[in-house]
Amino acid sequence: NNWSELTEFFADVIGVTAEYDALMEDYQERIDTFNELKNPVYDGMSLVYVQDAAGTNYVGLPGLPLWETILDAGFVPVDTLPTTPEESLEEFGTLIVELSEEQLSLLNADVIILVNGNINRDDHDTATTIIEGYLSDPLWATLEAVENDRLFAKAVYWQSNGLVSVHAVIDDLFADFVDDD
Repeated sequence: NNWSELTEFFADVIGVTAEYDALMEDYQERIDTFNELKNPVYDGMSLVYVQDAAGTNYVGLPGLPLWETILDAGFVPVDTLPTTPEESLEEFGTLIVELSEEQLSLLNADVIILVNGNINRDDHDTATTIIEGYLSDPLWATLEAVENDRLFAKAVYWQSNGLVSVHAVIDDLFADFVDDD
C-alpha cells in the first residue's frame, strides 16, 4: 500500500536490494532533515491533496502510496472527508474519490495541496494562476487553508509512487514548509 513496499518488492525481484537500502537511507536522511528544519507551526497540521481534473476535484485518501511520505513529514490526514479509505475501497475500489462542490467544506485541512496536470515542476507562473482561480472561487475562499495562505498548486508527481516522485515531493516540502533562514 505504500511506495517503499512497492519499491522494495521490485528491488528484490530484480536483485538490487543493496541499492534499494542506500536509496531508503537517503530518503530517511532527507525526511529527518526536513523535520528538523520545518517551521514548527506546521507540526501536526492536517493536510489533504486534491486533484483538479478538468474542473472536477478528486481527493487522495490515506492509503495511497504518497501518504507514507506525508505522514513521515509530520502531517496528518484530514478527518472530515465524506468517506473513509475503507468505505471508498469497498464502494468504489479506489482511494481517490470525487468531491462535489457541496462537499468542499469537508476539506477542512490546515494545508491543501492542489495537484494539476497543467503544472510542470518549478512552473511557478502556472501554479500561481491556478491558485488565483481557486482564491476567487467563493466556496474555496471559505476554507481554512485558503484563508491562511496554505493552498499549494503542484505537478502530478504528487500522485506517483516512485523514488523520483517521492524526492520531488520532498523538494516541494522543503520549498514550502522550511523557512529561508
